Amino acid sequence: LSLGFGGLLAILLLVSVLSALVLNRYSAALQKFLYENYRSVVYGQNMKTAIDQLDAIARDAMAGRYDPGDSTDKAQSEFEANLRDENNNITLHPREDQANSELNSAWASYKEQLSIVDHPDHSLSKREDAFAKLQTSSAAVKKSAQDIITINLSNMVVEDGQIRRSASAARTMMYALTAAGA
Repeated sequence: LSLGFGGLLAILLLVSVLSALVLNRYSAALQKFLYENYRSVVYGQNMKTAIDQLDAIARDAMAGRYDPGDSTDKAQSEFEANLRDENNNITLHPREDQANSELNSAWASYKEQLSIVDHPDHSLSKREDAFAKLQTSSAAVKKSAQDIITINLSNMVVEDGQIRRSASAARTMMYALTAAGA
């Protein structure tokens, strides 16, 4: 008789340990998912901030106040570092890859126009034309960066709700199993 109860106790302990291991694995995977989405939000916001800085530099250049290069280089480096990080952090959302592609394209156009606007050797008419194109590219960069932010925030909200429901159900099941074994 004690051998039978010992066997049942061993099975109960085995199921409990396996349940804890599975829950820990899922928890780690979900934390990674949320962390990657959060990082994409931060990268997107940093890119929008850098574009705002570059837009201000371009407006100053059109007013005849040229940047010696330090601020432009710093803002471009900041943008490109965040763009590179985002390129390496694309999550599984199908729309994020498209938004990232649009962002890279808009950035290439922006950078090309900025090099003309922020260079006093170009004629005023060429700089004015480039500035108009730069403003269009700026809007496209900001829209794509915002799309990436929105996609990732949405992912986090949806997943957070699903995680809470799954955790609650798992907790209830663990309590039920524990009570049944007692």
